[in-house]
Amino acid sequence: MLSLCALQADVLALDSSGLSVFAHALLNAPSEDTATHTLSVLTHALSERALTAVENTHATHTAKQASETQGTNATQAQTSTGDTAAHVDSTETNQHMSKAGAGAGASTSTRVTGEHVGAHSRRPTAPTALHIACTRGWQEPTRVLLALPSDARRVTGDVSSRDARGDTPLHAAARGAAQAGAGGVGSGGVSGQQGSTACLAVMRYLIEEGADDVVTNDAGRTAADLLGGSLK
Repeated sequence: MLSLCALQADVLALDSSGLSVFAHALLNAPSEDTATHTLSVLTHALSERALTAVENTHATHTAKQASETQGTNATQAQTSTGDTAAHVDSTETNQHMSKAGAGAGASTSTRVTGEHVGAHSRRPTAPTALHIACTRGWQEPTRVLLALPSDARRVTGDVSSRDARGDTPLHAAARGAAQAGAGGVGSGGVSGQQGSTACLAVMRYLIEEGADDVVTNDAGRTAADLLGGSLK
């Protein structure tokens, strides 16, 4: 089990197989209740991670302001020394040095630029945490994952996320419903009518959240196709 400090750094990391910490947590959860509890821990770690980032940004900004203030003070001291020395010269020379000092003071400002580069933009080779939750018909974990910040959902999954075969979470839930209806069940899932009903409930929720029910996967199949009929 990762410590909270480790989670703050690695909570959005992907392993060599493309699985996130969130996905691993759901794969290893024996039940929906366990999955929901684990997600609450990970969500807390994500919040702590965001708070740490804000604090670091504030500290960097404060240090930059202090550095610029010191630079300005040093420039003003140099200008004052120059003015004193120029006092023995002509008025024109004194004015020239004052202008030079003002120019030096203006050059002390520093422009800081940066850019946010989107990570994980390629098609993933492993299912997202949302795909796993939907396949198992886990409604509360699905809600928790869709409520995460947008930058986190780029890793944990959103309604339009795709897995290695082009399935969206809606496809995943449809596969779970079909599998449960046929008597099959995966780790942490529920078989039979109960499992199928749970997956169908997840599908309805995904559609309410904006999932496209006519989008096709890499095989050209919609979620309804995987169910063998209509989603209605």
